[in-house]
Amino acid sequence: MSFIKSVGISLLVMFSLSACSEAEPQGTKVLDGEAYITFPAGYTKMSDEMRKTKFPVQTPPEAYSTADTTAAFVFNKTATPMPEKDLPKFTEVMKKQYAALSPTFTDMDIDGHKVVVLKMTTPAADGNVKNVMMFTSLNGKLTIASFNTTEKNEAKYLADGEKALMALKWKK
Repeated sequence: MSFIKSVGISLLVMFSLSACSEAEPQGTKVLDGEAYITFPAGYTKMSDEMRKTKFPVQTPPEAYSTADTTAAFVFNKTATPMPEKDLPKFTEVMKKQYAALSPTFTDMDIDGHKVVVLKMTTPAADGNVKNVMMFTSLNGKLTIASFNTTEKNEAKYLADGEKALMALKWKK
């Protein structure tokens, strides 16, 4: 076989194999590498101390925020069993639990995963907080990805934060 033919066949095989394999999603790995997100400019990973200060009641294992911490992304793979088929039941429980806060719930598909998106405003020590929370089943466990910002900074952060959250990519 001629050299040129060998090189041509090798290149053809190489391009065929690379076309068949899925590229790893772009962005920052979150949820122990199970998902990827492209943050808007200005977000950095919160230290353990900062997470405990910002979220004293339920400290998430992973969070990213603006320098002034008035906007944050939070990620949590819980130990709570949550088969995908149970997401509608979970939504009904959440609707009752947060009824006083007038939440909205939307069932969506984000990059091939069924998710429930909850939006609501909650009171906080420094004013109201706008929340966008995504609940899904990951490996049979309840998984949460969320974005929040102070109502005071809603115009500055909310649209970009929600857009980034809704563009989450899951490891295939």
